[in-house]
Amino acid sequence: MNLEIDCPHCKRAISAPADTEVTCPLCGGGLIAQSPGFKAPAKPAKRKSRGSPILLAFLLILLLLGIHAATTEEFTFDAGLLYQVVSLGLGTAGYLIPSIIVALRDTSHQKLIFLLNLCTGWTVIGWIVALVWSIVDKPRTA
Repeated sequence: MNLEIDCPHCKRAISAPADTEVTCPLCGGGLIAQSPGFKAPAKPAKRKSRGSPILLAFLLILLLLGIHAATTEEFTFDAGLLYQVVSLGLGTAGYLIPSIIVALRDTSHQKLIFLLNLCTGWTVIGWIVALVWSIVDKPRTA
């Protein structure tokens, strides 16, 4: 059964089969020829990221804090240690900025950029390459 519908973009009358997606031959706009009671198919859910470099950085800070506590005779959490922990956290976050960008954008080369950042980020060139790649890499499609 064909339906007569008007294109919402150019207002041209189009004849199309019921409950199908059609493209307007005049303007190229897409639309759905819906019969009464038609329900459009649900969009697939967005894929969630499996891992996060931020979590890795947090665990690294906890590990270093534990090593510090185990190697000192008297462990006290004073202002100097707090400064060291905050500095280490900010430094790690700064070092992992390319990996954080990739995790937030959910790009297709997430693991490769993280490995590049982790292994060559200590060289300024490696960090810049990882940063540029994380910005220009296209997000994954569902």
